[in-house]
Amino acid sequence: MDNLRDVQNELPRVSIPLNRVGVFGLEYPCFIKRKDGGLVEHIAIMNIYVELPESYRGTHMSRFLEVLENFYDRTGQFPRQMEDFLHQLCIVLTSRKGYIELETPFVLEKLSPSSKKRSKIVFRLFMKGIYQVDTEYNRYTFLLGAQVSGNSTCPCSREISEYGAHSQRVQALVWIHSDEEIWFEDLVDIIEDSFSAPLHSLLKRNDEKFITEMSFSNPKFVEDVARDIAFKLLQTADIDAYKVDVTSFESIHLHNAYACIEENWRW
Repeated sequence: MDNLRDVQNELPRVSIPLNRVGVFGLEYPCFIKRKDGGLVEHIAIMNIYVELPESYRGTHMSRFLEVLENFYDRTGQFPRQMEDFLHQLCIVLTSRKGYIELETPFVLEKLSPSSKKRSKIVFRLFMKGIYQVDTEYNRYTFLLGAQVSGNSTCPCSREISEYGAHSQRVQALVWIHSDEEIWFEDLVDIIEDSFSAPLHSLLKRNDEKFITEMSFSNPKFVEDVARDIAFKLLQTADIDAYKVDVTSFESIHLHNAYACIEENWRW
């Protein structure tokens, strides 16, 4: 085995550095800490990359998994182990920059507003870690994202219609950067509070009445939802950068509506 030719370490035919090389779409177990202190195992989809200098023809794919296996054997916990993981990845692959992107379902329990029935909601949790090896000090950036769906009632429709107003499902994808620890559950609350009304898995008739009237009394355009999320993020002192994408899946149009706000966003 020691005499096998190491093709990856040979000089490439074209000497151009690559920004990211690695593994994409890897399904892998990980532990994520919840706000209540619990540690829950998830099956995440991961993308793991490093920067490849112009002097290497290719990267060593097996080493990505070797480093990941070692960290899973230790704790497997994200995001706390992301920085150490990327630091080790850069050492093993002789790279100046490492990346990890993670997406996983995240289950939260909710009570219906009137009947107080318990049900579970599946949200999408996103994480990104970026590690830069520097001659003076190493730099680590952690980004947290949440995809949350809600309800909106159209203010224009409510104003001009003699009977009712059209409502639709709205989906927000929000990314934040903070040097402090921000809980995913708190980010979900910020987003849900910005819709005309939240969504639930289980609703009885009195709950449906409550949610319908709540949405009707709190009409919002897709622009309003985006602005309200951004305003609440700005009130959270620990968040210094964010990106808010909101899509309204229109119920009476053949197109959807979209709004985006970015603040100090460069990733």
